[in-house]
Amino acid sequence: MSKTILIIEPIADGHHMHYVRYASIGMLDAGNEVMLATFEESLRNPSYTEMQQTCGNRIKVLPIMQKMKKSWSPGPVGTLARHFSFYRLFTNFWRTSAEAQEADIVFIAYLDYCDKIFSLLGSPFGSTPWAGLLMRPSFHYRSIGVIAPSSPLDTPERMLMRRLLRTKHLRTLFTIDEPLSLYVQRFWPEFTAKMRYVLDPADLEKPIPQPEARSLFGLPMDKRVMLIYGSLSLRKGVDVLLQAAKSPDFPDDMILFLAGKQDSDVQALLNSSEGNALIQCGKLIEVNRYLHKAEQTAAFCASDVVWLGYRDHYSSSGVLAQAQALNMPIIGCREGIIGWTLNKYNNGYVMDDMSVSSILNAIEKRCDKERHLQQEDFNDRFSIARFGADIQSGLQ
Repeated sequence: MSKTILIIEPIADGHHMHYVRYASIGMLDAGNEVMLATFEESLRNPSYTEMQQTCGNRIKVLPIMQKMKKSWSPGPVGTLARHFSFYRLFTNFWRTSAEAQEADIVFIAYLDYCDKIFSLLGSPFGSTPWAGLLMRPSFHYRSIGVIAPSSPLDTPERMLMRRLLRTKHLRTLFTIDEPLSLYVQRFWPEFTAKMRYVLDPADLEKPIPQPEARSLFGLPMDKRVMLIYGSLSLRKGVDVLLQAAKSPDFPDDMILFLAGKQDSDVQALLNSSEGNALIQCGKLIEVNRYLHKAEQTAAFCASDVVWLGYRDHYSSSGVLAQAQALNMPIIGCREGIIGWTLNKYNNGYVMDDMSVSSILNAIEKRCDKERHLQQEDFNDRFSIARFGADIQSGLQ
């Protein structure tokens, strides 16, 4: 039986709107009517246009007219202020929109900016069932074996999460965080039916052969290529990776491929004499801009191994999902969900630390002479269609 589903996503942000698109596809394919509540400024975001084109302009928009501040003070007080502001926004919108109240169920596409207030005050949507997608909790990491620092906030956040799962009218709490799902199964089994783990999808086009992909970026055909992809900052370990590339023990047949927009620190590093030397000798090739979807896919297909040696990064990573979807070899950090995932599924080499010696050892162990040529295969477990279907089934 078809339903009317209201998606709430007020943030004018391309990343968040992508998840609206992923979920909407599954909802519409199941024959449901979909409404989207968002700010008018969100409608000017290119990701909104992409979403409506993908969905055949079948998503009805309910504009949120109330204004929101753009930033809050850091720390717990600022976090609670932000959460309360969104709760008040949702409450006012619900009370003043007769169309919204016709929905059979409400889905919050990014619950992290209001989950704590929902825990304390309950749902602002009256008796209408609701669900939400939670991305970045961290209180549970150490209990499940994820290497991450503890925080004085872990205990209150754990209490708020348990209270959230007890919230009346909550249909399903979705998460892309597998350790959180396992935590609930292990410690709160009475809430297992309310928690659903969904694989983070890899938004890629159909893979292409490696020679074709390399020709798009001017990459040599006779070298092994390590991909460092995405929004590039020093947190992604670019500096220590460049130090490794300068080592005489760095393989002569390997090059670094930096594909993505660089922040000022990475640009300064590459503009230094040492960075220029690596570029001039052909050990480093860069594409310093955001890549469109076809280029993203080609960047992975052109490479032999993906770098995920991140610093102080404990949540999941879209690059991890993309690399897994294309069955790519991975070299990653031991910390966070990246290290936990690579250890659990044995689909990457986990470095002991972020030293040059660890990087060189990882390259020797993970990147043998045999060229990686299976990128033309896409693992459907990471498809957008599968993600949308999983969301849809959790709303039943």
